[in-house]
Amino acid sequence: MNNLWALVIKEVKELVRDPKILIGVILMPVLIFPVMGSAIQISQESVQRAVRGASFAVFTDDEGFVTEALLEYLYTNNTVVPIEAGTLQEALTFFTSIDSNSMVYIPKGYNENITLGKQGGVKIYANLKSLNMAETQSTDLVSNLINIYNYYFSITKIQTLLTQQGAIGTATGYRSPITIDYASILKGSVLEIPPSAIFSLVMSQSIMLPIMVMMMVMFAIQMAATSIALEKEQKTLETLMTLPVNRMFENKLALLHLRKPVYDREKLSVYLNKINREYHPRIVIHSCYDLLNDYNLGGIHIKVSDKELKGSILDRFTGRDDINISISYHSLEELEDDTGGIDYAFLSPVFDSISKSDYKAGFDHNELADILENIDLDVIALGGCKADNLQQVKKLGFAGAAFLGSIWNTSDPVASFLEISRVGRQLSLNI
Repeated sequence: MNNLWALVIKEVKELVRDPKILIGVILMPVLIFPVMGSAIQISQESVQRAVRGASFAVFTDDEGFVTEALLEYLYTNNTVVPIEAGTLQEALTFFTSIDSNSMVYIPKGYNENITLGKQGGVKIYANLKSLNMAETQSTDLVSNLINIYNYYFSITKIQTLLTQQGAIGTATGYRSPITIDYASILKGSVLEIPPSAIFSLVMSQSIMLPIMVMMMVMFAIQMAATSIALEKEQKTLETLMTLPVNRMFENKLALLHLRKPVYDREKLSVYLNKINREYHPRIVIHSCYDLLNDYNLGGIHIKVSDKELKGSILDRFTGRDDINISISYHSLEELEDDTGGIDYAFLSPVFDSISKSDYKAGFDHNELADILENIDLDVIALGGCKADNLQQVKKLGFAGAAFLGSIWNTSDPVASFLEISRVGRQLSLNI
């Protein structure tokens, strides 16, 4: 817990002290998000102001009291630009030269059709100069004005007809005889809410929540990437990586096989320097064998292809008779052909690999048990080993088990190791 607390304090100090994190991860989002929100708000407000202050043009080819009534309605409380022209084409030419975004055209015959009880049509032209929201919404505004006039004009005509005929009822009832109310049943409760409103709410949440989660994930990834980059730059990443190793050694880890294929000698040295020196004799190295004496390591692990070079490799470590030599076998034939000179061997994959999803168990367990019973070599099970299958490892006749994904692919490697170690001790199995 003390080590974890020290690590937390260190990270907080890094956030405050290092400008790369403070500016890139904290200050930039704090500044950018409010600016983006303000920009969107300003844009929406500017559109609303533009729509409220927008003017529209009117051109008519018709005349009569019905036409005059519509024109009077349009001119009331609105900024209207009347267009005087001989033809529609001349009116459109003039319309495109002014600032108005919309033009209402009343064609010839409108007055006559309405008077005869027929439909009279008007046409709205949109002048799309910049293709922005203000232009389109201005057209919608004019359309809404005419729809309102259309409704009340129709109500007035119906009411007049009803009065003349002495009929019962209301103009609204004749114009819209059916009204629709909506209610929604949600989990047994009746809500006086249209389903479209609930759907809109659900859709907004289904869109916003993933966006928020994505932003949080991106923020976390950015912080992690920045932290790792800083640790590498300051050469302290290995310190963080070796913290679990030291704790495992403290809890009686027998051997650590250090296999870092992408590490050169310098990186391996940095890594080893972070592990307490008292634990170095319990480390077996898989590469850069010349580090063996520099750090008093406990052994080397060789490939099958290097087995014939074992003697020349060991010649470099004269005076060391305590070096453990291990090897990896991946078939029963290789295991049976072992000619000695090896302290112990890994055999894999015994079970489906945890760290490599496509690396499946490679042996018939009955055949494997027979061979292990008759071979004079300590064989360590590798590949898919975990606490749940250690009893099977013991039953097959292995001298012990090695672990990779079942420890390092977990959120708490030390806790995973302690559980595996506990089961191993119960089975008297080398871990």
